[in-house]
Amino acid sequence: MVAQSGLMTLRRPGIYFQEKLPPRQPDLPPLDVAAFVGFAEAGPVDTPVPVEDVDTFRAIFGGDLPVARTVNGELRYASLPAAVAGFFANGGRRCYVVRVTGPNASHSRFYLPGLVACDAAAGSTSAAPVTVDAASPGRWSTTLQLATQLRVLPLSPEALRFDGAGYFNWTTGAGALALESGDLLRIAAAASEPTYLITVTAVDEA
Repeated sequence: MVAQSGLMTLRRPGIYFQEKLPPRQPDLPPLDVAAFVGFAEAGPVDTPVPVEDVDTFRAIFGGDLPVARTVNGELRYASLPAAVAGFFANGGRRCYVVRVTGPNASHSRFYLPGLVACDAAAGSTSAAPVTVDAASPGRWSTTLQLATQLRVLPLSPEALRFDGAGYFNWTTGAGALALESGDLLRIAAAASEPTYLITVTAVDEA
C-alpha cells in the first residue's frame, strides 16, 4: 500500500527473491611470483630482493660470475644472471632473487689513507688505522680503491678563549667560516709544542 497525494494505491502482493551474496573472503596472496636462488657477483646474501627488470638485477647483483673451469680450460658461469634475464625476456614482470654464498665468503676490507682513530673517551692516546668493509662479500670489490682528502680551514687565533673549565671557546663568523658540531680543531702553539686535536661538541649560533 502506497500513499500518493492523499490517495491510497493498492498493489497486489507478490513474491520476491533476493539473492544473498556470500561474505567477501580476504584476497589470497599471489602464488605465481617467481623466485631465483643462486650465485651472484655482488649483492646482499640470503635476503630476498624484489627485481622488476634486468637493469635492476645487474645494478644490485652484478654481471656474469665465473664459478668453475672445465678440463679443457673453459670458464663456466653462474646460472643465476642468465635465468633472471630469460625470465624477463619471456614476459616476466617481477621476481625475487636470493643470493647465496659459500661458508668462507668474506667482505673485502679497505684502509682509509690519511685517517686514524683513537678512543678519547677511554683515555687512549694511541691511534689505529681506519678501515671500512665492502657492502657485500665477494671478489667484486677487490679492484676498488679509496682515497681521502683533508680540507683545512685556518681560523684566527685571536678568536680563541679558554674558559678555565677545560673548554676552548672559539668565536667565528658566519657562512664558510662557521664551525659545525663534529668538526675537528688542530691547535699548535709552536713547532716545538704538542699539537692538540679537539672535537667541536656544541655550537652556539647566537
